[in-house]
Amino acid sequence: MDTLPAMLSGVEAALDWSDDAPVRLAVGLPDASSPWTARPLVELFTADEQRARTSEGYLRSQIGERLRHRDIRRSESDRSAVLEVDQEDPLTGLRVTTRVEAPAGLPALRVSSTVTNGGEEGVILTGATTLSVGIPTGPGMRLLSARSEWLGEARWAEQELDAVLPDLSLSAHGQDARGKYAQASRGTWSTGGAVPSGTIFDRDTGAALGWQIESAGGWLWELSRLRDGARLTLAGPQDLEHQFALRLEPGASWTTVPAAVVLSPDGSDGAFAELTRYRRWLRAPRAAGRALPLVYNDFMNTLMGNPTTDRVAPLIEHAAAAGADIFCIDAGWYADEPGWWDSVGEWLPSERRFPRGLAEVTDAIRAAGMRVGLWLEPEAVGVRSP
Repeated sequence: MDTLPAMLSGVEAALDWSDDAPVRLAVGLPDASSPWTARPLVELFTADEQRARTSEGYLRSQIGERLRHRDIRRSESDRSAVLEVDQEDPLTGLRVTTRVEAPAGLPALRVSSTVTNGGEEGVILTGATTLSVGIPTGPGMRLLSARSEWLGEARWAEQELDAVLPDLSLSAHGQDARGKYAQASRGTWSTGGAVPSGTIFDRDTGAALGWQIESAGGWLWELSRLRDGARLTLAGPQDLEHQFALRLEPGASWTTVPAAVVLSPDGSDGAFAELTRYRRWLRAPRAAGRALPLVYNDFMNTLMGNPTTDRVAPLIEHAAAAGADIFCIDAGWYADEPGWWDSVGEWLPSERRFPRGLAEVTDAIRAAGMRVGLWLEPEAVGVRSP
């Protein structure tokens, strides 16, 4: 077995492989008491070949177990260090190049894989994982994840890892568990139900792992219990959850959605802090970005499409104090009645809502040092609109 250890910006990572096993990745904190076991770098699923052993999880794929190491390349810049790992399935000719990027100065890894059909026949790809990492189990391990919906975003909840991955005495059974605990998106509303981010942490030691999947469409994260611990798998669209199927003709390629993990010795709060630092790294500074203003909008959880002169006035004061550059008056400013959606279309200020004119409000916004924004949806015309 060959091993490629790497200390990447505070992340202790190791890749190992052999002639009869695919490349596996282990990540962890230096000198951490909790072991972070190695897991296969990528799993591949096609219409012809799915799992090597029956399971609900996206693990132990037939093709994934046949992948073999071909090459590893290293590169480094001021921004990050990169490992590119090539694997190939000798039976189908499918080749996978996995890019593992470590941002400079951050305990984080960003991963994606490009699948190329190197065979002579077309292949229908039905799923691929972006990243799998081993996580420890035990009474101190906790999961922090969130549900989200319109008007009720980011409802975080903490629970025992054993509650979602029960201890089934797998060593006595001589096999891994067949179930999983998973969250996935539906359609293009990527945070309309679950959130593609979370943390797993050890309540006793503080060792924590945070993650995010970088997709505005289909995504999946899942937890599986194995004989030697557990596994977190991050992925983009899959066949069961998103009806994903893509025909790869010979020579064609497809790249998974990126995903990232961060590590911290300071529990869940530390992991979220590192995720924030990673997101700022991911959004590289640009001249246009530095000029972008901070906008306050009065709709969500405040006026909810029911503005008046008196209701907007205190918001102007507080938005200015908070540092907003633009104050946007959202929906409802054009309607005399609360139930206005079927009458939109004229986009003229309501004299009932603003008896001394809308200009009184916009002048107050400017006097507070902010620019004026006004919500419009000009393509919408209600059935009661004149």
